[in-house]
Amino acid sequence: MDRGEIRKIRCLKIQNNRDPRSRRNRQIPRYRPPSSSPSGDYSYTVELVGAIQNALGRLTEAVDSLKEQSKDHGKEIKEISKDLHAAKVTGRALLWVVGAVGTILGIFLAAYARQLFSVSGK
Repeated sequence: MDRGEIRKIRCLKIQNNRDPRSRRNRQIPRYRPPSSSPSGDYSYTVELVGAIQNALGRLTEAVDSLKEQSKDHGKEIKEISKDLHAAKVTGRALLWVVGAVGTILGIFLAAYARQLFSVSGK
């Protein structure tokens, strides 16, 4: 007997002696609803439907409230974005003004320095 035959024999033994707990041998129990005849008392069902409707009404109110809040937040965000845009425009304009004043001041200081040093050199 070679190794291949030994493996085949072992496999056959394993297949014949299956573990009853293995997945292949499991029987899935089938669900069978309880057999009860409908009675004339539906008070529990009516109470349950009323509770569901009450909860649904509260959820609807909450959703409506959240919609209104999101509209308010949207308006606030638009206002903030307008303020930011105005701040950026103001900052740019201020930089241009400071740059222009600095340039003019630099030109005057350069002319003054040239005059100051040219007079002292003579």
